[in-house]
Amino acid sequence: MQLTRFSDRVILVVADEGLVLDGKTGRELRDQISMVIQGPYVVVSDLRGVPFVDRDARALFADDEDGIVLASAIVAGRDGPIRLLANRWLADNVVTRPVVVFDGTEEALAWGHATAAELRAAGQLPEPS
Repeated sequence: MQLTRFSDRVILVVADEGLVLDGKTGRELRDQISMVIQGPYVVVSDLRGVPFVDRDARALFADDEDGIVLASAIVAGRDGPIRLLANRWLADNVVTRPVVVFDGTEEALAWGHATAAELRAAGQLPEPS
């Protein structure tokens, strides 16, 4: 899994091809993110290569970690199971932050950066570092 931190507190997560996201992997990912960034952030997750996200991981990702995860973009691609799993995740869990599903990374990152700017203007996200 690759993590890229942008100065405006957007985190890009690119999952490895074939990675099955389970609760353990989800917790490890959250731990990695907390080492890269302290405090609130917007996450863009490219999950196109992920064949399955189990129930424990879906529940974990629904949690906003007490307001730390402010918005989420999911890159699902046009084909594959992630779009269906993302829709099911949203239907089965209470997700209180904005979540948008995209076909590609470029549009998801554009949304993530624009959302971070809106959150910063609203005083919910610190200035870029």
